[in-house]
Amino acid sequence: MFSEKGKFFEYINFLNQFISRLFQELFDFKNYSLRFLLMVQNMVKKVVGLTGSIASGKKLVKEALMRKYTAYYSSLSALIMEEAIKKRGLPVNKETKGAFATEMRERYGGEVLARVAWNFLNKDKELIIIDDIKNPSEIEFLKRASGGNFVLIGVDAPVEKRWKHVEEAHAHGAASLKDPKTMEDFLKLDAAELMSGGPHGLHVNQCIAMADHVIVNDGSVEDFKKKIAEVVDKI
Repeated sequence: MFSEKGKFFEYINFLNQFISRLFQELFDFKNYSLRFLLMVQNMVKKVVGLTGSIASGKKLVKEALMRKYTAYYSSLSALIMEEAIKKRGLPVNKETKGAFATEMRERYGGEVLARVAWNFLNKDKELIIIDDIKNPSEIEFLKRASGGNFVLIGVDAPVEKRWKHVEEAHAHGAASLKDPKTMEDFLKLDAAELMSGGPHGLHVNQCIAMADHVIVNDGSVEDFKKKIAEVVDKI
């Protein structure tokens, strides 16, 4: 896309300035208008949040929802993070994304990522799916913003089964699970995602406990899909 390095770095500089202005404008909470939320919530039929432990099978839940409904999908971990992390010269992985998300919550409030997702998603389809919810403040914000039209689905699986999924992903070169590389690293990362970093950190365990529906992936793929179908039919 960029034939010259100068143009590339000019674009990155523009992007960084845009991100700075975006955060400044979006997170001035004193001037934030509740009327905007009240206006858009009437356009939304249902908002579904997804939370769950690493490699537990949330992707299959997302796919089942998108087959049944016309939907918009957003992952909180993808919002702006990659460019911001790259700007700092760091690798983009679960660890750096988690640290960046915690930093943003500390600076702008626990609901910051959910607020960004909500503001930028169109509201003209049957369903909005917001993935990678990892802090209870994000859940509370989405409940308020949607006018109560919010359902949270939690997904979990035994740690041995989840590590097997990670190993299989490595074997097939799945970029989304390019880290961690060993079970020891996986267990450290898993523990950090389940509960770490104080009130603005990662609290997946607590989020799963707050879910309206919890799907446990502890059997065959066919059994898991049946459990998913049962929950999706209730949405």
